[in-house]
Amino acid sequence: MRKIILYAGIIAVIQAPRTSVAYAPSCEEKGGAANDCAAYTWNDSLNGFECSAKEVGTCMCYTNGSGTSTYNCVCSGCSNCNNGEWENYGTGYQRRNTAYCSCNSCSRYYSYRCAEGYYGTTSNGTSGCTRCPTSGGIYGTSAAGSTSITACYLPSGTTFSDSTGSGTYTGDCYYKN
Repeated sequence: MRKIILYAGIIAVIQAPRTSVAYAPSCEEKGGAANDCAAYTWNDSLNGFECSAKEVGTCMCYTNGSGTSTYNCVCSGCSNCNNGEWENYGTGYQRRNTAYCSCNSCSRYYSYRCAEGYYGTTSNGTSGCTRCPTSGGIYGTSAAGSTSITACYLPSGTTFSDSTGSGTYTGDCYYKN
């Protein structure tokens, strides 16, 4: 905003200091009419209007006498959109709250996997995981999230005995097909 002041025969033009704003000049400030950009907020760091995922692209400001001005419609991303920790969810299953950012919106859903000592795949946390097999009455183990029986093993230090004798595994003993 400018002010023109006449003081003792001297004309002075005083320009108001510009302040940093979190939005671009509106369409109206550019001499146009409100339109599809008017619904959004300007983001200086992204150099565009913040829009939803369905509207990413461009929006236009219609300006009187000079056609249109096109601006980017961008996403600012999500804050605090993190995955939760894995937790036990029934025998042989684990789940966690999984998060993903879609433009400016954080969405969450549950992910499932097999627990330690089980293998397979599951999409619902109720079926698809099988306990690792036994050897000499001792169940094998596996890392959580294992998908194949070959991930099952008897850990080093496990003792065993059968009709031929007894012993201790000196290394991890993996299942083989």
